[in-house]
Amino acid sequence: GFYLLSGLITILLTLKTNNIKTAILSGFLFGLMTFTKNEGIALTILITGLIFAYLTYQHFKFKKTHFNILKNFLFGVCLTASATIIFKVFLAPPNKDILINLSNVKLSYFNLKGLLIIKKVILYEYFHKRWCLIWIFLTILFLIKIPNFFKKECKVITLFFICYFLIIIYIYLTTINFDLAWRLKSTLHRILFYLLPSLLFFSFYAHWRTDEIENH
Repeated sequence: GFYLLSGLITILLTLKTNNIKTAILSGFLFGLMTFTKNEGIALTILITGLIFAYLTYQHFKFKKTHFNILKNFLFGVCLTASATIIFKVFLAPPNKDILINLSNVKLSYFNLKGLLIIKKVILYEYFHKRWCLIWIFLTILFLIKIPNFFKKECKVITLFFICYFLIIIYIYLTTINFDLAWRLKSTLHRILFYLLPSLLFFSFYAHWRTDEIENH
């Protein structure tokens, strides 16, 4: 949660100011996030890919130099993620719970039944008293100013959260070694917990952002 929040704050500052030092710091933080289990690796790969696509698009659309920002961001990511890459490629055993090839296994939950189980547990967490209605509050913030979440630099982060949500759904649907309902109840609240600080920050940022940011 810390690395994701600090990474999002610094990448938004980078996109706002085009500051090279902030770009390196942002990449540094996202690279460190790869140390936090497979979720951290997935988050880093996703945000790096989206930032790469966004800055490349900005470069060709506005004919301005965004490659220096991108180069320094990627340098920061590679600098701190290199140890994780070495560990995952040469030392760590493969994770049997994450499936890419779906043709060789029997998937009991990759169907409507699995989606309904996921929906039920998500709604359970959404209204659970442990969250003190915070998800309802975030939903209201989003609905009040939906266009703001898709303006300029905000659309990158919005797309990031949407894509990560879809990745999580895919991982749950391809569950083979556990009961899906048990897995959801055991892990979903942890995922929501580390996403919550970043979702809160970004919701406030998008809700009260101004149009002072130029060339984005």
